[in-house]
Amino acid sequence: MTAMHPTEKMKSNIVGIVAEFNPMHFGHRYLIEEAKRRTGASAVVCALSGNFVQRGAPAVLDKWQRTEIALQNHVDLVLEIPTVHCLGNAAIYAASGVQLLEAFGGVTHIAFGSESGDLEGLRKVSDYMREHESEIRRKIALRRKSGESYPIARENVLRESDMKEVSMYQASNDILALEYLKNIRAMKPVAVQRQGAGYHETDSPEKEFWSSTGIRKAISENRLPEDRVPWSSEKLDFHISEEKWFQGIRYAILMKTPEELDSAPGGGEGLGNRLKEAARKAQSLDELILNTKSKRYTYTRISRWLYQILLGITVELQNRSPEYLRVLGFSERGREILRETKRNEWNRLPFVDNINKCGLDSRMLQMDVLASDVYNLMTGQSVWDGSDNCRRVVIK
Repeated sequence: MTAMHPTEKMKSNIVGIVAEFNPMHFGHRYLIEEAKRRTGASAVVCALSGNFVQRGAPAVLDKWQRTEIALQNHVDLVLEIPTVHCLGNAAIYAASGVQLLEAFGGVTHIAFGSESGDLEGLRKVSDYMREHESEIRRKIALRRKSGESYPIARENVLRESDMKEVSMYQASNDILALEYLKNIRAMKPVAVQRQGAGYHETDSPEKEFWSSTGIRKAISENRLPEDRVPWSSEKLDFHISEEKWFQGIRYAILMKTPEELDSAPGGGEGLGNRLKEAARKAQSLDELILNTKSKRYTYTRISRWLYQILLGITVELQNRSPEYLRVLGFSERGREILRETKRNEWNRLPFVDNINKCGLDSRMLQMDVLASDVYNLMTGQSVWDGSDNCRRVVIK
């Protein structure tokens, strides 16, 4: 007799989401509320980025603050996405988030934002991408050799395929949605159409929901209206100094050989020489990236590469699947489903809620600890008091 999957044994639905909350806005809260409404879920489990985010930058609030905010806004359990995957491309980031939620064992649904809101269309395209993955990779590699960046090469390959519908799904959230769908094995997907400002919109005062991009811009200009975020601006109690990050990254670059720089996931093909030269001349982080990027290597890819270099992330480490379920926080309901999962041994990865007692020998976990230390150092917080060794799970 075939054993039942844990999702079939749950007494009630549990919906998962993958998020950065950088920072959380009302559009995120709408996603959570709509996901619960559509699935009838009794709880929300979030796979959350740590102190560094996928576009290649430090988060505007640390992972503990964003966990606390999430728990105040209808999330019940927060798991950390490993740093090595947060600083990967969309495919790596999405795969890690989905794998964590499925490894938890009791998440019945996964919800995600989508510009189109067209689940069936997204599903059709993702199925095509999964079935023709090797062919798509080969064609993307050929286009990259001709000088196209990865996003452009990917878009062109898909546009030229038999799957003509793909041109409908090139907005930021839809691209992530396709990657989520490619990796889902047991959870039931729910696409929630994005509301309010677009992903990249920075000035949209008339919109009900601002984007994270727009909120980050307002924070940098000290003009964040209190009614635009579901949390208090008092949490912005430290300053993200781009100059400090620039000098730290510059030092890391100068201390490495071009070959060592190229060994990080974002490098390769002699780009290390170009980066070292740029590091000696640049006067700001933006200038460093602009002087290194090219038609083939996008601004975002170079930005991610810089933080991979700073932390010492390798290709081998980034290509590993998640190795643990790192618990950052939970509500009372979250505590209940955590206990139920542990008691029934539904989890397919070990839980880590106390770094000092987990007994897990994992370079991936060590990288999370290092990332927190570096983040605290560069933002002027206590490296020890704010370290993963001292911080405890956030309980609502």
